[in-house]
Formats: sequence, structure tokens, C-alpha cells
Amino acid sequence: MLIKKKKVSEGGFSLIELAIGVVIIGVLLAGALQSYRIWREQQQTKTTAEHVNKVSYAIQAFIAANGYFPCPASLTAPRNNDAYGTETDCSDVTQAPVGPGLSADGVGAGLSGRFVTADGDADPLTPDTTFNPRVRIGGVPFRTLNIPERLQYDAYGSRIVYAVTEFLANSNGRIQPGVGGINVVDRNANPVLDIPDSVNFIVVAPGRNLLGGYNMQGAQGTACAGATVDVENCTIDATFVVDQKVDLVGANYFDDVVTYNTPIDFPRWIRSRTNPIDIHTLEPDAVVGGDFIFGQRATLSAANPNMIDDGAKLWVRGSVRVDGDLKTDNVCNENNEDCFNPSVIAGAGVNCAPGSGLMRGVSTEEFPRGPNPTDPPGEWRTDALCSNTFSRSCPTGQHMTGISSGSPQCACIYPGTCGGGSTTTTGTTTTTTSTGITTTSSYGPSSSGVPIGP
Repeated sequence: MLIKKKKVSEGGFSLIELAIGVVIIGVLLAGALQSYRIWREQQQTKTTAEHVNKVSYAIQAFIAANGYFPCPASLTAPRNNDAYGTETDCSDVTQAPVGPGLSADGVGAGLSGRFVTADGDADPLTPDTTFNPRVRIGGVPFRTLNIPERLQYDAYGSRIVYAVTEFLANSNGRIQPGVGGINVVDRNANPVLDIPDSVNFIVVAPGRNLLGGYNMQGAQGTACAGATVDVENCTIDATFVVDQKVDLVGANYFDDVVTYNTPIDFPRWIRSRTNPIDIHTLEPDAVVGGDFIFGQRATLSAANPNMIDDGAKLWVRGSVRVDGDLKTDNVCNENNEDCFNPSVIAGAGVNCAPGSGLMRGVSTEEFPRGPNPTDPPGEWRTDALCSNTFSRSCPTGQHMTGISSGSPQCACIYPGTCGGGSTTTTGTTTTTTSTGITTTSSYGPSSSGVPIGP
């Protein structure tokens, strides 16, 4: 028997069809990869901006809590080093000599082009001097600021740069408004503030090109060199550039993320260094608000290193409005004298005993502490002044002419009743004057200069 096999057709893609398919897939992938690259770049820029802003907020919170700026940390300290993320000592200028490059401590310094008059040596016993402030440049002291380590890096792995007017970051000094020394310019070197060289601190992230940035190991990834705009931000000096992002390759390229603290951003209050429930105003004597609030800066001295009991913390000229309780343990006059505890005004349970009449006032008396250590502490005691009658009268010879603020107004209205007056007669008219009261009458023959009264 003859068996025939049926032919089966075997189909497939030709080389031309495969090539066309590969091209189509390539085009689709290229578009998707480009979209992903743009999305990823946007996310990295967003993350970097978030880190820069959070670092700036942490610095401002540190200022408000401590009364001085934090000093920059080392940019070159490795993660296993104690100096990593810890502020350097801004009172020691030898750590950061002025000039290009970083010192052995991983920080640098530039000299401001502005002259300021301030307490540059953190010694309140010496007068203010006029000088060019130094600007210290380094890394974010995240340990000092008590923030997560990741915030000291941008999204590209570079350490964020923190620069500050150096004498404002002296822990022995005090906050002084309006004396910043950092110069901030645009890409054309034009100052961005009305007062050049007046910024207190600045925070800069190197960005995608890593220019001049230091990585996690403390090594510089890309040298600070070239002709792009952002080279200025990795040069160790007192000038920084802030501008719009430009991705075009060339001299106009700029990808740094920058934020800075201007003189108007200065805090008005700080917490006490010894008691966090106490606050001190940092404003100089000047009008702050509509109710004319005056502040007296808390000053440091050898006898008062913690700004305690150093005079008035708040002066108010005008109205004081409080929604709730106003509490104080001491009330003084404008010269910080005649102080008393407000409890002496009324005390607690001050009243008139039954049958003693009505209260017409209170009296206070201070009972000092006894001579023995076991004696109770001194105190002020308040007693009620009680009376069954209230009387108001005029001096002898005067009569009441009216009432003002609850008290009678008195005067002499009859000649001769108060003494010290005189009378003058012309013709039949007599004028009598006594204690500011003048009366006129007509009678009898004329006489002149006749005194009345004793």
C-alpha cells in the first residue's frame, strides 16, 4: 500500500519584518526612556530642593533655640570620623584660613567685601569695631542640628555646602541683626539684595554635574573648574550665585539649588540658654508692630553669661491686648525700680471682717526672712483697709466747687475766708481777690490797697 505524506506549510518572519519590528520597539523605548529620564531628573531636583530647605529650616530653629548660628562641619571628614556632621569652632579662625581650597579641618573661609560695625570678638566688655567679616564655608553639621544624615546630601550624592558669616556662629557671642557678610549675585554678577554682602548664611547643593561636590567618603567627585556659572559656588570665597536652572551645555549651565537667609529673616525671639520656658527678644530698641513694641536685647557679660535678669525683656508703649491670662511674678516701673509681686495688690482672700465696714483699699507690708536658716522665707502680706464711713471734705475756709476723679474740687469763694487776698476800691466799685477767686461789688467811699484777712 502506498502512503503519501501531506506537506505542511512552515511560516515565519522575514529578516525585513524583524528589522522593522526592532526599529518600532526602539522608537517606543527611546520615547519611554526619555520620559523616564525627565521624570527622574524632576524627582532628583525636587528631592534636592527639599533637603536644602529642610537644612535651612533646621539652621533657623537652631538660631532661635541657641542665640547664635551653627558653625559649618567638615566637607572632607569620612563617615567613621568624629568630625563627620559636627560643627567646627567658628571662634578659632586658624581652622579656616582665608584663601582658595579647604583646610585640614575640611572648611574654608572668604573675606566679605562689606564693612560692618558689630561685636566681632564675642566680648561684651569691649566696644564694637568696624571690620570686614569672614565667611566660613563647610558642610552641614547635621549632628549639631539633630537632623537625619541623609539631609546633608543632595539627590546626586554630593554633600550640601553651608556657609555662614563666621562671627555670628561664635557660640560665645550673640545674635546681631543686619551685619551679615555673604555676597549673593545672579549669573551676571549683579547683587540680588539691596544691600550687597549682607546675607547671614547660605545653603548650596552642587547639583547633577557634581561640580566641586564632596561625596560620602569626603572625596571631591568633580574638580571645581571650568567656565560654567556654577563654578562660583564651589570656589572658596564670600560670593555665591543664585539663578534659574539652565540645562544647556555651555557657559550658561547652572544646576545648583540655593537658599539663603537675608537680614529681614532675622529671628525676634530666642529661648533662654538655661531655662527653655523663658524667651528673650533680640530686637534693638525700635518699633516692631502697631502697638509700638520695644525690645531690649539680652546682653552677655562676665557677670551674666546666660542672659538672665538683664533688664526689661519687653517694653510696650500703647495698648496691650491679651486673650486669656497675663502672668508675671514681678512688676517694676520704667527704670526697673520699685518692683513688687503682683500678688500684693490683692493677694488671696483679702476682705473685711464682719462688722468692720466696707473695704476702702488695701495695704501691703513686707515680712523679711528671719535670721535663722530654718526660718520661713520672706513674703509680702496684704491686708484690707476697712471703714464704716467714707468722708471727703475741703480745707477750712474753702468750699466745694465740683468733683473730679472722685475727689472734691475746692476753692475760696468768699472774701477773707482763706487769707492772703487783697481788695482794691475805685469810686464805688470794690474788687476782691482771694486764692484765684475774684469778686466785684459796689459800695461806699473809695479806698485803695486795703488788705483783707489775717
